[in-house]
Amino acid sequence: DVQSASVRVMAFQTKTVILVGEKGDGKSQLGNLLLGRSAFVSSDAAQSVTDRCSVAESTDQELGVQFRVIDTIGLADNGKTVEDVYAILSGFAVFAQGGIAAVLVVLPGGRFPQAVADTLVAIEAFFGPDVWKHAIVVFNKTGKTPDEIWAERGPPDLEHAKRKWRQAGAEICTMRRIPKADDGSLLAHRVQAHVAALKAAIVARRGTYDPQVFQEHRRHLEREAQAALQPLRSAHWRRDMERANQKLLVGQLDRTRWQAERQRILKSDKNEQTKRQAIAVTVGACAGGGVGGMAVGAVGAVAGAMTGGGAGYAWDAWQ
Repeated sequence: DVQSASVRVMAFQTKTVILVGEKGDGKSQLGNLLLGRSAFVSSDAAQSVTDRCSVAESTDQELGVQFRVIDTIGLADNGKTVEDVYAILSGFAVFAQGGIAAVLVVLPGGRFPQAVADTLVAIEAFFGPDVWKHAIVVFNKTGKTPDEIWAERGPPDLEHAKRKWRQAGAEICTMRRIPKADDGSLLAHRVQAHVAALKAAIVARRGTYDPQVFQEHRRHLEREAQAALQPLRSAHWRRDMERANQKLLVGQLDRTRWQAERQRILKSDKNEQTKRQAIAVTVGACAGGGVGGMAVGAVGAVAGAMTGGGAGYAWDAWQ
């Protein structure tokens, strides 16, 4: 029944996986294979089709695991500065609050140009040196086995990277070609065995990784959320802001939409305070002269509203 099904889903452990690498090397396609569906736009072209990070989830019934996959923007994406790329990556800290189970670094097999070496440097610069303790390096478009890649002598930059990986306990996975999720070819069926092994490797990894940059970003959001409550006077607008803050902190509302909601609530709260002050002034004027003053003030307020001359005009006419 529905209740028992929901209990089973809640019992599944969530494994958050982040896909990083260079544009066109198969990050998005690998994410689709892990999810078992086409959740991310993918392309074999050298030009990036991922201009922002995306998040999708899928439950593996056999493993009893819910995979949350974050497909990131290419770290050397054309048209974006390093600061822009890092800001986009930081924004997805809210989806990894339980920590990252694995960082899947997708690299091209058979070649190791300077761009790939630069990508590895960028990964470490952003996530921190401990990232390799939680990394699974996936070489795409290669017929070599992981043991062969570990054993062979490669370019100096690759050898330097392999030493770091070996010391940190990183794993290597290889694929002849990462197919699309809806590819029904024989190769795609064979790759499924690699995908199953990759999932098992993710599940088997102990502990999680919460990069310092993610922690700092979440703290920054929390400070912003608290600051958004400070100027609000009305209880119901504070409740609306608290709901918006909660959505921001769990990733249900992106920062741009949250800022728009914050401005709307702040404007509504100010308008309400202005109306309350106007009412208070009117009531004060009515109560200012005792019983007689109340009657005079009431007549003046009504007459003033009717004539457009205001309460002062009505008072002069009464006198």
